[in-house]
Amino acid sequence: PLRYDSDMIMKHLTPGDIDRLFTDHMHVWLSNPVRRQIGESLRFGGSQGFAVNLRTGLWSNHYEGDKSGNLFQFIAESRNISVREAIEWVGEWSK
Repeated sequence: PLRYDSDMIMKHLTPGDIDRLFTDHMHVWLSNPVRRQIGESLRFGGSQGFAVNLRTGLWSNHYEGDKSGNLFQFIAESRNISVREAIEWVGEWSK
């Protein structure tokens, strides 16, 4: 059973936490992840590159045909783990 609930984790993460999680893992997705913040949006790469909503943790990767997901899917793919394991990993990280 999960020790952490994804909704509860998201309620406790700040935009700064979400920024750190994406920034720390972006090297897996992009070879030269140039980071820009525009309001509540975080972008890596060109204007149509990789976009993250810092309030919700939702992301879009326009480099891969508009692939998108939530924070836990991003962490799962970045760390090569399941979404369930990503929820647990983020829960532990956010302690």
